[in-house]
Amino acid sequence: MEISILPAAFESDVLLDGVGYRLEFRYVSHVAMWLVRLYTADGELIVSKFAEIDQPLLGDCRSPRRPRGELWCVNSPARATVDHADFSVRTRLVYISRAEIEQFATSIAAA
Repeated sequence: MEISILPAAFESDVLLDGVGYRLEFRYVSHVAMWLVRLYTADGELIVSKFAEIDQPLLGDCRSPRRPRGELWCVNSPARATVDHADFSVRTRLVYISRAEIEQFATSIAAA
């Protein structure tokens, strides 16, 4: 599922695996990176970290409140960094559900 993103800064309420969350993205100019924050629907912070392009955003988050799947910032064409203007143009925020992850793992194991 692709989540629409806007330039500069944005917040979005999203439903991931049937659970409500709030995503917040802010461009931090002095480090030239995007800060990602994920909250529960009632505003409790789950994770706050700089987005790494083409890497799982929640991979190291061990909170039981995190979504069961994984968020990715996918950059196309591939590039190591995404600047302020590129984020909404060249990059897509994608959520991969737990069911999709398990289906992929099963297909790889069967190959």
